[in-house]
Amino acid sequence: MMEKRFEKEWIEHWWDGMKNYFSDSQLQYYSRWLNTNPNVTWDIIQQHPEFEWDFAVLSNHPKITWDIIQAHPDKKWLYHC
Repeated sequence: MMEKRFEKEWIEHWWDGMKNYFSDSQLQYYSRWLNTNPNVTWDIIQQHPEFEWDFAVLSNHPKITWDIIQAHPDKKWLYHC
């Protein structure tokens, strides 16, 4: 329980730092890098639809669960049944 709380706080701290350091246009430019960053969460992805999220790449992201993929069939996920 404590580990999950720490992870959530770290991710929020990391994302706040990213937003303070980079402008929105710079974050959009680096969105391909963000696709593979392990600190990116589904909440961040949903809050920033203007970024060029690569859902094929995000399909293998450690924070993207099968439940998320199933709940959003409109995205271009890459998975095999």
